[in-house]
Formats: sequence, structure tokens, C-alpha cells
Amino acid sequence: MAEANSSMSPETKSKINPDEYLFVIALDFGTTYSGYAFNSRSEFEDNPLKIQNNQEWIASGTSLLSLKTPTSLLIKKDGSFVAFGYEAEDKFYTALENESPKDLMLFRRFKMKLYNKMGINESLLIKDVTGEQFQGNHIFKLFFKALADHFKTSIQKQKLTINLRHDLK
Repeated sequence: MAEANSSMSPETKSKINPDEYLFVIALDFGTTYSGYAFNSRSEFEDNPLKIQNNQEWIASGTSLLSLKTPTSLLIKKDGSFVAFGYEAEDKFYTALENESPKDLMLFRRFKMKLYNKMGINESLLIKDVTGEQFQGNHIFKLFFKALADHFKTSIQKQKLTINLRHDLK
């Protein structure tokens, strides 16, 4: 928690109260695969080592179950989100087999664009699998939002209702 809090302003730090959050989520943003792990506050109090991870990543067309999904993002050329992970790759390659995916852009393993960079800004451009470029800050934002939304959806399937902005930290 200390590392995460080190970049926060003193005003933000003073407003954070761990007792107000239902879950803590750790995102694993990998070069090839990504995922997340989480724990609820009540489970942490009972057994702090009981950490859960998503077990719903299913590769289309196979019986592969994985704890992680590819670090891949599929967007339309206007920048709107289509899919991420296995679903992104499946949709893109299916479109490629059936027609030309003219309006689609698939980004894979884009984490490496951060290597030797001091941050993400407007000038960072990332190439998709066909060589077309798009703003890196938008790609990263959509990918992290997709991971967080996936967590929220998986929790809602368990009949828990959470406010993503207020219940998670």
C-alpha cells in the first residue's frame, strides 16, 4: 500500500480509508498475458493469504482454461473498444478469415512500448498487428478499463453489486 500511496497527493492519502473498500484488486499487466487477483476485506480479515484470481479466461474453440488472458486489445479505427484478451484475438482472426477487418485494429504485447520510456503521453504511438498506429495512452487506458470491467462483471455474476469507483481500491 505504501508504494501505491507514494504517488498520491497528501489530500488524497488523507481521504483513503481501507475500511471503506469491499475489495482490493491487483492487476497483472504482463508483456504476453495479463490478469488480476483480488481479495475482499472480510476474507482478508479471516485469512489474509486467501487471494483469489479470475478463472474465467477461456480461449475460443479450445478447452483451454487459463488464469490469464493475452495482453491484446481490439478497437475500431475510431478508437472505440471492441474486446480484449482471448476475445479480441478471436474476433480479429475470425474477421480476417471471413473478410478484411478494415475497421478493426488488434494490438498485442504493447506493454513493451513502455520499455525505456519515462511515461505515457500523447506522442507515444503503438502499432497494431498490421502496422497501423494509434495513440498509446488510449490503448493502455482501454486495456486497464477492460480488466477492471471484467472483474466487476465477474463479481456481479456472483450476485454482488459494487460501485466500481467507490468500492474498489
